[in-house]
Amino acid sequence: MHRTSSVRNRAQERLAPSQRGSSESSEDRAEPDLLRQSRREKCESGARPAQVEVAEVTERPVTPGDVLTLAGVALSWPVRAALGVGLVPLGLTFALGTSLVRGVRGQVRPDTSGFTWAAGGQNAEKADAHDIRVVVPGAEFDDWNGSTARAVKVRHTVHTVDLTVDRNAWSDKKLDGDTFSGLTLKSRLDFVAHGTSKYCDNFSATEIADRLAQGGLRRVGVIKFHSCHAGSKHFLEELGQRLAERGIEFGWLSGGVGLMGDLRVPARLGRHTYTWSPVIMPWHRVSGLYAPEALTRRVLKGNAAVDFKGTVYDSHRPSWRIASDFSPLH
Repeated sequence: MHRTSSVRNRAQERLAPSQRGSSESSEDRAEPDLLRQSRREKCESGARPAQVEVAEVTERPVTPGDVLTLAGVALSWPVRAALGVGLVPLGLTFALGTSLVRGVRGQVRPDTSGFTWAAGGQNAEKADAHDIRVVVPGAEFDDWNGSTARAVKVRHTVHTVDLTVDRNAWSDKKLDGDTFSGLTLKSRLDFVAHGTSKYCDNFSATEIADRLAQGGLRRVGVIKFHSCHAGSKHFLEELGQRLAERGIEFGWLSGGVGLMGDLRVPARLGRHTYTWSPVIMPWHRVSGLYAPEALTRRVLKGNAAVDFKGTVYDSHRPSWRIASDFSPLH
């Protein structure tokens, strides 16, 4: 069980109160400094502003359901641990097999033939933490099993998420021109959606680049795809090409090569949030048959030089560092 603090001091410093939507009048909303321009003027002009969901602390009492969930998590620990012990060899074997197949097919090294963007130089900017983390969730109608919504809640629970882009604004291509304008080479974009080797949330690499450019993105440190098959074939290379064509600087692109999933389940105990897993394993993000995602993902260096210490997004990382699942930056 991964306990996390409900209070995010850094996020509170960055986010300011905003108006409440008429359809969600019971929920508190906030907007970061980069979105402080008048929402009224943008709505009148036809643009649909991105929404920000902030995991604010509320005086929520502990309910019987909270207690029952926590008791179930505690009492089921031996069973969940036993399942994990049995699945670890299966996961590692699957990861090894996947790597061998990719090696035989020549899919290990990135294919940039015909593309014009090149990796950033050696004098990389150093970053010990992300200054802004943005989540772009998948469309609700495409979330047939609820895994996308659950994964978004997990991100809010275990990380400081500063901005969650409104699903409809993203899909309808009605983002504000300053939605992503405040991001820097120390920032991170997480795409959480269903996907294939050609599409993420039913959008191609070109369509994603168009939306990021419309939202004012000029630079970003890491773009990570929490979606199936994003690292398969040449989706990441094509996205890098399209971003470069639009003058966008990016440090790293990352995505898994197969079916992806997150074992964690978000839960609450009154005002406190935590995550637990039906299967206790050394890794929480899995690929295929419970293989660690860290062993089956692809990481491409972008056209800007930035290194995140202690993660795979570091051009000077040691050769043995293939996983960063337990890094606070991951």
